[in-house]
Amino acid sequence: NSGGFDAAYDAGDRMEAARIFNTGWGDGSGWEQTPEKLRQYMADRIHYVPASQPFLRDDNAGLLESGKFARAAMPVLLMDGGTSADMVDAISTSIARRLPNVTRKAIEGAGHMAPITHPQAVAAEIRSFLETV
Repeated sequence: NSGGFDAAYDAGDRMEAARIFNTGWGDGSGWEQTPEKLRQYMADRIHYVPASQPFLRDDNAGLLESGKFARAAMPVLLMDGGTSADMVDAISTSIARRLPNVTRKAIEGAGHMAPITHPQAVAAEIRSFLETV
């Protein structure tokens, strides 16, 4: 809920903003089950969410312009968390359609924050991918 996120963030409640963000983008395990150290890590970095909006929401870099992705001929690894929200799959599917040389992998049991919650599995997929290129 972006309204709740915005209100918490604007009020300076980074922990609540991180909780709201994690509800929509986490792995589904619930905020209370997330270790305190990891909750604090996310809260300390939650400012990246609003800071990235011009790039992510508004495409201020023009990456979605016709043919832009097709120029990326290098091998690309596109990873999703296996329990990510449907929106994540829709975004990844859209990106994958635009890339000429893409490999998609899902990190089982992970959500959107897989590099933080499942670093070993993410590293293994990256290592495996790099061995093929």
